[in-house]
This record gives sequence, C-alpha cells and structure tokens, in this order.
Amino acid sequence: MSSNDQKPPETECENVSLITLVKYLFGYRSAILDLATNRATIWLGLMFVISAGLSREYDRVNLAQEPWHLLAPLVASLATSWILYVMVYSVAIYRGAEMEGFWSGYRQFLGLYWMTAPLAWFYGIPVEKFLPPEGATNANLWLLGLVSLWRVMLILRVIVVLFNAWTVNVLPIVLLFADSVVLFLFAMAPQPVISVMGGVRPGHGQLTVEMVTRYATWWGILTYPFWALGFVLVFVSTEPEWVNVTATVKPSPRIQQTVWIPATASLVGWFLLLVASNLLHHRAS
Repeated sequence: MSSNDQKPPETECENVSLITLVKYLFGYRSAILDLATNRATIWLGLMFVISAGLSREYDRVNLAQEPWHLLAPLVASLATSWILYVMVYSVAIYRGAEMEGFWSGYRQFLGLYWMTAPLAWFYGIPVEKFLPPEGATNANLWLLGLVSLWRVMLILRVIVVLFNAWTVNVLPIVLLFADSVVLFLFAMAPQPVISVMGGVRPGHGQLTVEMVTRYATWWGILTYPFWALGFVLVFVSTEPEWVNVTATVKPSPRIQQTVWIPATASLVGWFLLLVASNLLHHRAS
C-alpha cells in the first residue's frame, strides 16, 4: 500500500497559512510537513485544543462549580498522545528510522496531534435547540462517530507521512491504540463516556447511549486480538524501513498572522459562549 508516500521527501517547507490548516485536516502531505517542521505549531495546536474543549462544554458546564472541565481535554490529549507516540517511536526505531530524540520528536508529534482538535468544533452545534431529545441524542452520536473516525484516519495519515511508512503497517498501531483507549474509558468512567464525549445532555436518550456503548464495547473486545497481533507483526518485521522524513527537510519558516487571528477568535468566541451560557443558567436557577 505504498502510494505517493514512497516518493522522495520535499527539501523545503512553506509558511503555514489558513489553506495549510484546511489541507492538513484532509491529510495533504505538504501541509503535514509544513506544520511538523514549524516549532510554533504546538502553541497553535494548544489554542485549538482549549477552544475545542470549550465548544464541547460551553452549554453543559457550570464554570463556577466545575472549572476542571476546561482542563480535562488538555490532560486527556497529553496522556493519549504520549501513549501513541511511545508505540510509534518504538516501531520507528526498530524499523530503522534515525530519531533525533524522544522528547523533541514527541513535541513535534504533539503539535500535530493537537492540530486535529478543530474537528471537535462539530460538537458545538446546538442540536438540542432544533431537535427533540431523542433526535438530538442521535445527532450527537453521529457527530461523535464522524469526528472520531476522521481524527483516527488523520493521525494515521500523519504517521504514514512522518515516517514514509506503508498505511498497512501503521493501521494496526493506531487501531490498537484507539481500541485500548476506548475500552479503558468504558471500564473506568463513572458515567457512559459516550455521553461525555458526544455532548449528550444528561437524561437524554439513555437507552440509545447504553445500546451504543454496549455494541462499541463488544466490538472493541472482539477486534482487540486482531489489532494486537497486527502490532506484534509490524513490530517484529524490519521491512520496509521507516524514515524520519522531517529530519531531511528544511523547517517551515513561520505561521502567518492570518492563522493566529482566527485561532484567537475561536478561543475567545467559544469562551464568550461559555460565559453567556453560564449567566443564562444562573438567572434561570
């Protein structure tokens, strides 16, 4: 399954623009490398992670009583990105990639991982305003499925590009990671994690949420051995070799101001919606 990823890597990256961000979300190789080689990407990604957390929670959280909700997405992203990078780094080293250092590589990977966060803005669509409770639950679950699949496929593409790897070699790594995270959350969360992740209002569509959780759990358990076996096979094999592509390209010079402005606007906009929602709830109570 080699494709264009087996072509010689670029020798120079371009400035990061709004077009770069859009192309990144659709897995364009050039956009991935432009963001990967720019040291400011991690700060741009951090802004998007915080704004994505606000978009998910702005109409569900009492900021005064539960401020920790604002930090939960950030903490979760740090934990999950580190686990995935450990898996990828281990395979990359074994398959011959010359890595410059674990933490510098993780910093680069974390920036790209965070740059998938704008997809979570879909959770901010107030479907409860124009749909009945059951319809709103279904809409939230469909949005959750769409965003989750998109982010998995995007991070899969990112790893393929960064290491000039075959998709078939990266797929078991990403799916084993995703399956492990989902099953862990299902087992440990005090309430249905699908409700939290999908922004489903408490008390809405409980039967639907429980059914989806049950099916997702069984599917995760049944497929887990296949992803685990695939990961072992990928790990023990040394062919084809992986290449640390970003070590062979010139860094992206800068992130254009036209990118920082909408990133800041998204952060401020979702925060203002959160404050307004809290004020309305306070007056109503």
